[in-house]
Amino acid sequence: MKKLKSVGTERGEMSGDGGVQKKKKKNKAGVKKVTSEILDRPQTFSAAKELLKHVKRKGTAADEYVSLVVAVRSVRKSKKTKPQRIPLRSPLYKSENTEVCFIVKDPQRTVKDYLIENGPCGVTKVLGVSKLKARYKTFESKRQLCDSYDLFLADDRVLPLLPKLLGKQFFRSKKIPSSVDMRRDLKAQLEAAVSSTYIHLGTGNVFAVKVGLVNFKAKQLTDNILSAVDRIVELCPGGIANVQSIHLKSATSVALPLYNSLPRRPLSRKGGSEEGENDQEK
Repeated sequence: MKKLKSVGTERGEMSGDGGVQKKKKKNKAGVKKVTSEILDRPQTFSAAKELLKHVKRKGTAADEYVSLVVAVRSVRKSKKTKPQRIPLRSPLYKSENTEVCFIVKDPQRTVKDYLIENGPCGVTKVLGVSKLKARYKTFESKRQLCDSYDLFLADDRVLPLLPKLLGKQFFRSKKIPSSVDMRRDLKAQLEAAVSSTYIHLGTGNVFAVKVGLVNFKAKQLTDNILSAVDRIVELCPGGIANVQSIHLKSATSVALPLYNSLPRRPLSRKGGSEEGENDQEK
């Protein structure tokens, strides 16, 4: 089998144009963008292209996800598991093969009628809390529910009830429902939810974020990667300085390096490096 080409990069804080640091771009909200510092678009496009060619040769299923695997230097102390939303240019959960379950406060008929009148908004199943309690009591039934849908959304008023009702399988599978504010424009809320990916920051120093499908075009995947990285770095404790590496992979491919930070040299109490002190001693 033909091996994937290594298209990774190792970049420091300085740019490659004689040591001049590039000016940071800003988005509409005024937040500094970091993709220009750590990811190169042509190189990212090359990585996306190579990965998609690889999975195509293997005959991988079209609904397999492509993810960014991010490693950080230090982990967060908080144990909160609420998924954080990351908008994408090319949505993952709007394809014909995608199943989205929306857990709502009773009566569920109110939401079903709304979706019939205004369109499904990407939702394929509406599940009321009473039916969730009645139909999914056993571990096996909860596991089947978890495996049956790609994305779970929930009315924010019922979120506190869900950890006990859904069980540990949802947390292990990173399918914790994302909240939807029913007091706002529901159609806009659902459209935004299914047009996003989600980051689950736990207590580990490595996490994955879905950014595409293997049937995407290389440009689609590249656009999603670059737009997602800014939000990922923004959500990471410590920001860009805490990001050790970023790799691109699917479930059946090797991980292609997109970014590896330069190792930090420990400083002495006097402000010099330990190596410098040793040299002076010699």
